[in-house]
Amino acid sequence: MFYLVENQWLWVDFPGVGYAAVARTQRRSWTQLIRSYLEQRQQLRLVCVLVDCRHDPTPWDMAIMELAENHHRPFVVVLTKCDKVSQTAVLQRKQQLESLLQRCRYVVEVLPTSARTGLGQDALLGIARRYCMEPSLRS
Repeated sequence: MFYLVENQWLWVDFPGVGYAAVARTQRRSWTQLIRSYLEQRQQLRLVCVLVDCRHDPTPWDMAIMELAENHHRPFVVVLTKCDKVSQTAVLQRKQQLESLLQRCRYVVEVLPTSARTGLGQDALLGIARRYCMEPSLRS
């Protein structure tokens, strides 16, 4: 899905391949599409990898982060559903991911969020604006 944001840039939402209940052939097709987009899309400024805060990152989550890193794409790890666990659990998951990504040069932030409470939404939009609008961050 494509969403026009602030009449200036597009937010592209890919299917959640790790959790989608689809045929193996459809999953492969999505995987190839996403890989190709991340590798080749010149206008891509920022990748957001959504990780459910209640669970360890999936192999798919880690593969997308690795792909972004290897192709010099800035990325944000968006911890979702943080309202469903304790603040301690959110902090532990954030620290876990920061530790896993400590050698990554292109990780921008590990950001706790909640669609229900609005946690992190302004921060995420601010990061997206910065990477989409500031020419110095585009390469």
